[in-house]
Amino acid sequence: MAPFLFLVPGAVLVLLAGGALLFGRGRDGNRLSRTALAVSVVVGLVFVVAPLVLAVPAKAKAVDELTAAFGPVFTDAGVAAVRSDMTVIAKMADQLQTQTVPALASALKMDSTQFQDFMGQNYPDVATGMGQLNEILPRFEALVAGMENNVDTFQLAASIPTADQATTTLTWWFIIPGIALILLGGIGLFTGSAGLTNTGTPREQTLETV
Repeated sequence: MAPFLFLVPGAVLVLLAGGALLFGRGRDGNRLSRTALAVSVVVGLVFVVAPLVLAVPAKAKAVDELTAAFGPVFTDAGVAAVRSDMTVIAKMADQLQTQTVPALASALKMDSTQFQDFMGQNYPDVATGMGQLNEILPRFEALVAGMENNVDTFQLAASIPTADQATTTLTWWFIIPGIALILLGGIGLFTGSAGLTNTGTPREQTLETV
């Protein structure tokens, strides 16, 4: 969506400017030129006002903070470390369920039901965690897999607008061209109006007639 915020207004301005250059003679051409200038002023106003109305500076700052926080993780080395941790946790959970718990129950001379009741009464948090391991581990596995599959995507997103610039500079990519369009379009409209007589006849033509 963001590229079209530049492409669509740019295409409109190019078409109008091109038409004004090709057909910029005579009354109809003058009208087309003034239309192109007026549209450039309107587009400039949109470029200046829209980022402020949409809170683009605050949102861009939030993007920079987010990418800075997750940047060390969303790298090949960072994701490899997360995968290694996930493997350790998965193995630990498997050994806990298949070896440690049965061994403890056997040492206490309890069957599985008695041992679960014992854990629930004396160590309720441990009992709850053990009961939810088979649900928790797949969710964490999905998160780790998602990180592994999106390292390149994160790096691309973190490089908006470019790898060496903060996302907050994107605001100025709208505002500075917007101000330029307003100033240049306004100057063109003002000087164009000054070059006409009150009846709308160009001064050059009036002098030739005299």
